[in-house]
This record gives sequence, C-alpha cells and structure tokens, in this order.
Amino acid sequence: MRRGCIITASGLGVLVLLVAAAVVDGNVLAPRRGHERFVESWVERLRSVEAADDLPPEWDGVVYRRRFVDGWILAAMHHGSCAESGGGDGFNACVFRDSLGHVEVDADSSPCAGTLMAMGEIWEAATPADSLRDYRDRYVTASWRGERQDAGRGD
Repeated sequence: MRRGCIITASGLGVLVLLVAAAVVDGNVLAPRRGHERFVESWVERLRSVEAADDLPPEWDGVVYRRRFVDGWILAAMHHGSCAESGGGDGFNACVFRDSLGHVEVDADSSPCAGTLMAMGEIWEAATPADSLRDYRDRYVTASWRGERQDAGRGD
C-alpha cells in the first residue's frame, strides 16, 4: 500500500471554498476596513485641529481648506472608485470639520476627481455658500435629517 497525499473530491471542495473565502475577504471586505480606518482616523485628526492654518505639512494634498468670512471648513476626502490617487480601492468618504468644532461624515460619497484640489472645487461648486453660517444652514442641517451621517459635535 502506498502512502501519499490523497485528496478526495469532498476535501478538494473544502479547499476550494477556503481559497475562495480568502480571496473574497481580501478583495471585497478589505475596502470596507480601509473605509472604516479612513473615517475613524480623520474624525480623530480633524477634531484635534485648532486653526485651519496650523495643519501638519503631511496633510497637504490630503485635507482641503474652504474659507469663509466667518469661519472655515476642512475636508478629508477619499474617492477610491474613480480617482487615480485613490488607487481604485473602492470606497468613497468625506470627513468635514468646521471652525465651530462640528465634525460631519459623509460615509459613502465624495466628489469624483483625480486630485484633492479638483475634489474641493467640485464640492464648492455643488454647495455654494456666502458664509459658514449660510453653508451650515443650507447643507449641514440636511445631515441632521438623515441625509448624511453625523459623526458628532466637538462641543
């Protein structure tokens, strides 16, 4: 009787299922984990900001600054499903922090563009406002009605 590795049909089926599960976990679920890490990381980072002009240099090209006469908004935006810089990692998200300390999350969308500057310009064009108060009255109030997820307030 020879000894060796004999793989039965059922054993082969189990092996195929395990390999398929690993591929699905790596290729489908990994973007969701990246999404969650992006949102959690930027909510924490932006909450720590005191002034729009005091951002760490490594945030250049990552955080967009929008200025108004009465305040500012910082936006960390990721559009991985279409932007070259996103690497095609398949998730979209924005984290906003304003000069009043409010942090908002749009967990499922962001402007589709290849650079942060282009994404910011699209966002500004889509949400025109004369002041931070005008912006908050027109757009942030909508998030409290459930159109965007509110990540909490930095009161």
